[in-house]
Amino acid sequence: LDSDPVTQNSCDAGGFGTKLHFLEKDVTCAGLSSAIGTGPFKYVERNTAEDGSDTKVVFERNDLYWGGAPAIETLVVVKYGSNEEVDAALKDGTLDMALGIGPLTPKQVSDIKLYHSDYLNVLYSDVAHHSILVFN
Repeated sequence: LDSDPVTQNSCDAGGFGTKLHFLEKDVTCAGLSSAIGTGPFKYVERNTAEDGSDTKVVFERNDLYWGGAPAIETLVVVKYGSNEEVDAALKDGTLDMALGIGPLTPKQVSDIKLYHSDYLNVLYSDVAHHSILVFN
């Protein structure tokens, strides 16, 4: 590798623990300069709110993805402020998909299924669970 581990790393300075505390004064954590990965989409840009939270993140298709380039050219993830905003965006066509429990109320889902099925689909799936094991 042609890089300096002291100036080009993404460590958490001060996180070495008591046995390695002597390293903390000698290590400068530069952080990542860009998002990296080998997935089907490449990070393009993000917009943030004043509190630093993401309001919009844009990805583009990774034509070199080892699993084959996805059919979607651009993927935009948007944070909406309310269920009503999500409902309106789905109905006016500015939002293509809402996923999971929470973006819409059960009444809104029922309304879409009953009154807007000519241009919106409601699909159900098993609940997805994520488990995390932490070892000390």
